[in-house]
Amino acid sequence: SATIPFAIQGTDPKVTKRSIQKSIQAGENVQYEITFTNPANGTPIDNVMITDALMNGFAYVSTDTIVKAGGATGPNASSGPAGTAPLGWGPFSLPAGGVVVITFTTKSPSILACGNMPYNNSALGKYRVISTAVTDERSFDGTLLGNDTDDVFVPCAPVLTKKLSPANISNRGTAQLTFTLTPAPNSA
Repeated sequence: SATIPFAIQGTDPKVTKRSIQKSIQAGENVQYEITFTNPANGTPIDNVMITDALMNGFAYVSTDTIVKAGGATGPNASSGPAGTAPLGWGPFSLPAGGVVVITFTTKSPSILACGNMPYNNSALGKYRVISTAVTDERSFDGTLLGNDTDDVFVPCAPVLTKKLSPANISNRGTAQLTFTLTPAPNSA
């Protein structure tokens, strides 16, 4: 038998999203990165608008960086006011091989359920193919199986308490030491 390595290289643009940190606590800032790529064998596109629908309870804090590479052009700031959803950036123009990477910060709600359930959300890129004037869009659906790069988790950090009964022990007396483990105080 023989193994033949191959790669499928599409010509359609691609949008991906990832969370910078995977573990958060309620009320903390969470940083995300959205990457919109026009492949090297793609067709030049313009009017690229990148949006992000924040998860319920999360609030926009800031756009940290917008990096344009491979000949991509466009603005250097968010097109939407702080705290609003969906967030939007653009318009950008991307030749074949052009890339836009947006890093932004949100604030998580003050109460979040802890555990193995991920908090995820999605990003969307709408664009126009310059040669045909056809508009299209590509999305990153954070809820789909396998699209876990954007997921953040709230670990259940239990609280350990101890109690000595009686509190004072006489000479040669006995006491009972009790440990209690309770769920994280920020869990919903």
